Amino acid sequence: FNETSYSISVMENSAEGVNVTLLQATDEDRGTNAKITYTISEEDYFSIDENSGLITTTSLSIDREENPTIHFIVIARDGGDKTGTASVEVTVLDTNDNQPVFEDISYIANVIEDTPSGMIVLRVFAEDPDLGPNGTVNYYLADNTALDLPFRIIGSTGDIELIGKLKYDSQNLFSFSVQANDSGPVPRMSAPKEVTIHVTTNERPPPEFLEDIYNVSIPEDAGLNSLVVEVMAVTNQSCLQFIYHIQDAALPFDIHLSDGTITVVGTLPNDNYRFTISATCYISAAESFTGYAVVDVDILDVNEQPSIGFVYDVEIKENSPAFTEVSGDRLVAEDDDKGDNGEVIFIIEEPNETPFDIHPDTGVLFLSNGSTLDRETNDDYTVNVRAVDKGTPPLSSQISAKVVVSIGDENDSPPQFSSDNYTAFVPEDLDM
Repeated sequence: FNETSYSISVMENSAEGVNVTLLQATDEDRGTNAKITYTISEEDYFSIDENSGLITTTSLSIDREENPTIHFIVIARDGGDKTGTASVEVTVLDTNDNQPVFEDISYIANVIEDTPSGMIVLRVFAEDPDLGPNGTVNYYLADNTALDLPFRIIGSTGDIELIGKLKYDSQNLFSFSVQANDSGPVPRMSAPKEVTIHVTTNERPPPEFLEDIYNVSIPEDAGLNSLVVEVMAVTNQSCLQFIYHIQDAALPFDIHLSDGTITVVGTLPNDNYRFTISATCYISAAESFTGYAVVDVDILDVNEQPSIGFVYDVEIKENSPAFTEVSGDRLVAEDDDKGDNGEVIFIIEEPNETPFDIHPDTGVLFLSNGSTLDRETNDDYTVNVRAVDKGTPPLSSQISAKVVVSIGDENDSPPQFSSDNYTAFVPEDLDM
């Protein structure tokens, strides 16, 4: 190859068969020794024409938000089985394929009557993982044309501003929807999100939580009924009943109605949660006042062992030079943990009595320096490989993968007679 590394780009979600780049190697030999064929180490998203070196996309769509860059190796092999390699870095370019999504939380606020106009009473937030204008979010009131609201939303920030007068006796509850869209060439729109604003009075202030936002962390393997956090709200009213409640549905948490203890009631996926809680003071059967707070729960990753396949078949030609990579099945390891806990490398189990070493990041075996292969002496090897994560301490797969390396034959042995000398007797009267 003219270069040892190449940097190229491709649009995410490209259709199958899109031309990405053309890589060509040169060989100064003649005849069949100069005929070059190409292979590629990355077969999920890209394929290569073995004769021309043209790299194209496969049927598997590339999502930039999951794979912003992709690395692979292109191998050029001549007719004499000599190889050259080049590394390729692909930058995946963004398309506007995501819509803004509001955070999974109930937007509820209490506003005291006669609050002056211009006050910010609440902020909504939506996120779009696209880049640039494709990910720039603008907000608006979905029902603004149909409702005579005393509020407006600031498009660039999501702040909801009071623009009119609030009177508890006239209207003490406002419920409306907000939406968000991005700034892409063809903007994508979010689903509506409901906002509820309660109007209160100075005479009947709602309960107040000790914290506006409770930030807590729990491990992902926390069992049922494990304590998440204890919340508390206070009021100066005489309440017939005081009840805590989680506003958001379908959560793996529950709150005790009377003491505010939040516990685990379901399995915890490897994710984080943000939800709204309320405390309601019932003055009478017909009158109540409610205060709100937010709980942010960070689910902490617990390092678990990676997994790896059991048997893989690969091949390499005898007499290959040192550092030649094997071809065939690709080692696959899985680790659902986050961060370093989910980063996996491959190692060969000791003692390693084979002539092979391994690329730790890709799991590809190669002929180690100073080693040679002779099929007539040994026609296959078994290499035991484990997957190991980068956690502290690192954990390895419970089993090792057995990589069976078959040694391909070359015409490197001339015919040989079984003996250097042969003696035969022929009668003298034998007919000719």
